[in-house]
Amino acid sequence: MRQGQPVMPVLTQLGDAAPGQRPLALQKQAPERDVTAYSTLKGAQIAQGTALWNLSLQLGGSLGIAFLNTYIVNMTQFHRAMLTSNFTARSLPFSERQAGLAQSLMAHGYAPEKAHTTAMSILDNLVQSQAATLAYNNAFVLIGVLFAFAFPIILILKRPAPRRNPAADALAVCV
Repeated sequence: MRQGQPVMPVLTQLGDAAPGQRPLALQKQAPERDVTAYSTLKGAQIAQGTALWNLSLQLGGSLGIAFLNTYIVNMTQFHRAMLTSNFTARSLPFSERQAGLAQSLMAHGYAPEKAHTTAMSILDNLVQSQAATLAYNNAFVLIGVLFAFAFPIILILKRPAPRRNPAADALAVCV
């Protein structure tokens, strides 16, 4: 890799955006979404509809985050259990890796007992990191599948007919 080349170019490009540019796309979508939600309401119903719409957005976001967090925690535990099932003294790759780490630590001045426990801690951290990575991957796939199922529903929804303005109709008749 060349020096100065970003490891994750997508994240770097998003991070290089000028302040306010990233939320701009979301701000452009919000009015259209809101107009569609409020288009059939009249008079006093608009305030109640706005309150209900904002409540549903907040609840939906909170429940979605809570669900994803629970899913990631459970999937991390699942993947950790699967990965550690091979962490036994009979497993040759595990024994070799642990012995190699312990030898390396002893070469750097660790006592043999401390080197052994530190090697186990390093392997534990590696497994936890891999389990979390797999869990986030599962969550990403789940979000993609949910989006794929929800997207056709958007195409089925009908746009409400534009409301007629009686005052404008009265002016047109007078002219």
